[in-house]
Amino acid sequence: MIRFSYFQGWGLGEPCRWMLAASNLSWEANDLATAEEFLKLRDNEHKLLFGQLPLLEIDGLKLVQSKAIVRYLARRANMVGWTPAESVMVDMCAETITDMRACVTSYPFSPGSNAEKIENAIVRIEKFFPRLEKILENRDETDFGFVSKLCYADVLLAEFIAGCSGFVPMSAFRKYKNLFSLYEMVIQLPGISTYLSSEKRYPFPEGEIGQKYKENVNTVLGR
Repeated sequence: MIRFSYFQGWGLGEPCRWMLAASNLSWEANDLATAEEFLKLRDNEHKLLFGQLPLLEIDGLKLVQSKAIVRYLARRANMVGWTPAESVMVDMCAETITDMRACVTSYPFSPGSNAEKIENAIVRIEKFFPRLEKILENRDETDFGFVSKLCYADVLLAEFIAGCSGFVPMSAFRKYKNLFSLYEMVIQLPGISTYLSSEKRYPFPEGEIGQKYKENVNTVLGR
């Protein structure tokens, strides 16, 4: 049984969930509700190597750190590129997208206004999306996305756009035709499509939903 433990919301866990879905894996969602549950994982069962969530239990392993989890799932599903050149391209694109995603992770916790959060996201998008778009413009016609076949950077791009769509106008993305086309292809993948329409998928963390998510995080961490 594959088991994914995290808070009751998106945060750093959501890219991991997308990778589980893209890999067509079935998993148990262990969405913590109490500090006791967290302490059990950390102190009693000793599953949290660095005392932090998320935690993915798979293949007899107890994996922590969201980037490490994403990369493990990518290697497991052969989504890392098929030559050294492809692999490093995938990693470079994935790191860039992960850096941009900070505006999604911080959304429910940031004290700024919605307008400020939108501006912060658009600054990131306008800085990096033209460069990512250029990569797709220069690819071979037979390539799926950033490289020849589906890779984890493709999945992270789609997750980022989907995450931003909760507060950033989609027009900010549609002008990047190749990136938006890749996003549309990824969200139509069977595993991703199933996940997005399932009860495991949390709604965008704004308003009352965002407040409940913050309260959940604070409760679980005993703050």
